[in-house]
Amino acid sequence: MSTSTSPRPIQLETVRPDDNDAITQAFELGCQFKARLGMQMRGAYEQAAGDGHLLVVKQDGRVIGFALYGTAYQRVRLAYLCVSTEHRRGGIATMLVEHLSAEHHDLAGISVKCRQDYGIDKLWIDLGFHKRSQVRGRSHTGRLLDVWWHDHGHPDLFSRQDPPLLRAALDNNIIRDLGPAQSRPGASESLSLLADHLTDQLELVVTASVRREISDLDPGATRDACEEVMSRCTPAAPASQAVKAAQKFLLDRVDAEHSPYPAGRRDEYDLRHVASAVAAKVGVFVTHDARLISVLRKPARALGLRILEPADVVVHLDELTRAEAYQPVALLGTGYQLKALGSEQDQAVEHLAATVSGESRKDFLRHIHALAVARTQRRAVITPDGDVAALYVTGQQGFALTVPLLRVANQPLADTMARQLLLILRNHCRASKLAAIVVDDPHMSPGTQRALLDDGFQQINGRWIAFVIDTCGTAADVERDASAVARHLDLPEPTPLRSTMPAAVVAQLERNWWPAKIIDTALPTYVVSIQQRWSNQLFGVPTPLWREDLGLSREHVYYRAATGGPAAPARILWYMSGNTPAAPGIIGCSQLELDVIGTPADLHDRFQHLGVWELSQIQGTGGSQRRQALRVTNTEIFPYPIPLPRLKALSGPRTGLLYPLSPRKIEPELFAQLYREGFDQDA
Repeated sequence: MSTSTSPRPIQLETVRPDDNDAITQAFELGCQFKARLGMQMRGAYEQAAGDGHLLVVKQDGRVIGFALYGTAYQRVRLAYLCVSTEHRRGGIATMLVEHLSAEHHDLAGISVKCRQDYGIDKLWIDLGFHKRSQVRGRSHTGRLLDVWWHDHGHPDLFSRQDPPLLRAALDNNIIRDLGPAQSRPGASESLSLLADHLTDQLELVVTASVRREISDLDPGATRDACEEVMSRCTPAAPASQAVKAAQKFLLDRVDAEHSPYPAGRRDEYDLRHVASAVAAKVGVFVTHDARLISVLRKPARALGLRILEPADVVVHLDELTRAEAYQPVALLGTGYQLKALGSEQDQAVEHLAATVSGESRKDFLRHIHALAVARTQRRAVITPDGDVAALYVTGQQGFALTVPLLRVANQPLADTMARQLLLILRNHCRASKLAAIVVDDPHMSPGTQRALLDDGFQQINGRWIAFVIDTCGTAADVERDASAVARHLDLPEPTPLRSTMPAAVVAQLERNWWPAKIIDTALPTYVVSIQQRWSNQLFGVPTPLWREDLGLSREHVYYRAATGGPAAPARILWYMSGNTPAAPGIIGCSQLELDVIGTPADLHDRFQHLGVWELSQIQGTGGSQRRQALRVTNTEIFPYPIPLPRLKALSGPRTGLLYPLSPRKIEPELFAQLYREGFDQDA
């Protein structure tokens, strides 16, 4: 008598944050293959589960495969794809990738990095990926990694490089961990910084202060190993005066409970290391020294430096990267001004010559003189000390605003400055009733080029081009106008747009083609109430908005009670409440990029680089202990605010819109009418 057993069923599920058993099983399965996946951290699995980004396949209650991933920059970043040995060639990897693709089909696609010497190209091809580029790994062997891409077939407006680098300075204990002595406590966590999937996203920096401490070690294997690790990191030697100033600031703000400080040579080293990281203008200092963290984390944060353990860096990499690259709060109240620059001031800008890329100062001055003769307009960002921090030149050719020169000085706020200038250029283009920006400067810095990519520019035949589509209409309307611009510029016409496009795709289109608004799609619009004191500080309303300075940024964060709030991506129409000094009404429109709920302290630490809110003000915005942070960008202030009586007339029976104390979702037709009237009273 023979018996047959049917194949045991398998289940695919997204792991819940409280499912410790599934988290543990996935972590242990990953550890079995750490030779290929790299060092594993349970905390990364827990964080992924908390974000809904840990996908597992089970059979008889056991995890036999998983995908751990993140979402950022309009893509899925696949960190680990793992299947148990006995279940390979059974379609598990296909099941995981297909589910991941279906679940996040609104994003541009899925990216993954894989070492070439693993020899599994056929696997990625069978899973629907194609090879897009290659990078070199960070390990001592420097193996080549292929970058694979699984495209979701959306309009081809996602031509952008990998996310910008996060620069993280290493403490000496981390450097020791990264050497051969991997049995040190905490070494496995530190080694996660070398993971293949972090290559070209995380730049490891060693300051001169840490190098000096390593040099104090006795000659031998340990020091040699540390020297080898440091040779693969980026050196930083900030000015001694900047280090001393940072040390004084830190000492003045060390909590009394840690007094006296420094209490010995170890503390003196720690203080100097953190001050050097501050002076080097990196965003993160990585350590697992408990005393250093407890004493210096808070005062260092006030200087813009996060002191983190390795696991925190790896788990929160995307958010940390964005915070370092864009810090508009650093410009608030600083007195930077935007001014026209005459030809008699050429010598004041010669330091902007791109000597690193082979441009001499003489050639640069000759170029800007020729541009002046061509009757272009030159504008400069002037520091409070009177120095030129940035310079751009504009002209006009047909339907395009031409920018033959765009330079930002090499200084700590360079990335922030570049992003500010791009919004100024978009506003200039829109005000001039032009439909595209063409940047044709071959000597722009890498940071400026990253800002262009992030802002929707595409590099075509050596020029950087962005559409500025001032259309609020259907997908067909916006496609028609964008296609007309492409024809005038002799460019390929954009991929056809559809009203069925997912909300995330529409949001990216509206960002890339700003100020375009595509109304017959899934992207929602909310009316959100804001008090006049906050609209004044964030948007300059009701006081005049435009001043000749850079105090107002293109990105803001707004805090509200953590109930019934809008979900990103979306548009927000701002309803300014109150009666003095201005009448209530709709004052402008923003793009909502992120919504986060958390404690006031956590949200303030996460977003303080963006805004004007103090922790006490966030704590006072509602009755509960949790708040919602809304990160918005590209705010448009209406030239003709829509007063309450007009809003009442347009709203008809929608009585809830008359006093929108809580966010209200509105129909596309009403949004279009409000938006058009905000720019044209006769619309």
